[in-house]
Amino acid sequence: MTRADARTTARGARMRFMRVDAIVVALLLGILYASLSRYGWVDCRRFRANWLSEWNGLSGSDFLGNVFAYLLLGAALGFSWLARRPGGRATASGALVAGAVATLAGAALSVSMETAQACLANRSSATFDVVANTAGTALGWLGARLAHPVWSAMLRGAPGRRGDGRLAAVVTVALLAWTLAETAPWVPAGITSVIRENAKASWLALGGGLLDPWRVARAGGEWLAVGFALALALRRPALAVLPFCALAAGTLGWRLLLPIGHAPSAAAIATLPVAALLVLTVPMLGRRACAAFALAGALVALIAYQLEPGYGATQAFRWRIALLSGDAIAGIQLACWFGWFATTVVAAGHALDGRPLRWAGVALAVIATSEWAQTTLPGRTPDLSPVAMGLAGAALAVGLLAGHGGSGKRRRGRPR
Repeated sequence: MTRADARTTARGARMRFMRVDAIVVALLLGILYASLSRYGWVDCRRFRANWLSEWNGLSGSDFLGNVFAYLLLGAALGFSWLARRPGGRATASGALVAGAVATLAGAALSVSMETAQACLANRSSATFDVVANTAGTALGWLGARLAHPVWSAMLRGAPGRRGDGRLAAVVTVALLAWTLAETAPWVPAGITSVIRENAKASWLALGGGLLDPWRVARAGGEWLAVGFALALALRRPALAVLPFCALAAGTLGWRLLLPIGHAPSAAAIATLPVAALLVLTVPMLGRRACAAFALAGALVALIAYQLEPGYGATQAFRWRIALLSGDAIAGIQLACWFGWFATTVVAAGHALDGRPLRWAGVALAVIATSEWAQTTLPGRTPDLSPVAMGLAGAALAVGLLAGHGGSGKRRRGRPR
């Protein structure tokens, strides 16, 4: 191949639509929806007075939501750009220029959203939003640059048999989503009195009588799904109990640092020893047993969360993605939790029979059915949000696992 041919091939790779580009498009659509929903009515008569005029009254939740959304966009842009580089490598100068362009693109998108919000009665146009969004884009790009070598190594097939690396990548995404959901609102209070009050609240709840069976089922299911997903990602599943205990201690310990009211739940503390014992012993039965337990745990957790009755009247199903237009922290938390469920189901199902697309359908069917069932439960607010977040997680997992058979099927080698 001549140099001209090589340049033509490289140019074609840069122009070709890749799977990671679908993530960029999905994030752009999500940002557009979150930025322009709850608009009230359109009125541009005070545009000049409203445009980028808000500085005060910005909540911490809004700030974190703005940074988080654009951080994901910046990371997706970074992975998309690196996927077009030979071997994912780039010169420092090239990466700096591309990062600056991506950051400016994020800033331009943010300014355009704030410009539109200046004409929307129920929205405000804030300079600080632009600052937060631009910072989020830059941080996401930097994170992609740092994580890409490890991510590429996982996708090439390490750590075990062919395809295990991609399964480990899906499990990594699932565990990251679960950790984000469990550690919200992420900003610790960090003082001794808060730690003492949170520990006291957890202890009193643990010894205060019978625990709520719905919460026990959810917490126990989550522990099992997390522990056995870890086992699937490791070359030696029997060692999963070590990172599982470390992750459990980290998440529970972090909740002690959060503001009062976010203490570790009694259900999570009570079910952890049993889950740890199972994660220690069940891997001796093999990887398929781990996959079955991970799948069962995720399903139990979702059903317990979705079908727990609340207080109040029943409500009709709302055909809208409500969490992208509500409280930012609660929205991120729920999005991560339903994304965790879908990616875990796809990963466990892939380990069972090597057909991730089938298990993506199972995950979405369970979410949709349980969400529709909430129309008969008091105090629940059924809407399209869980289905949309589950679809995003399932699509990501299927895309990562595409073309790789499960552990139960042996792939034929190429003839030599």
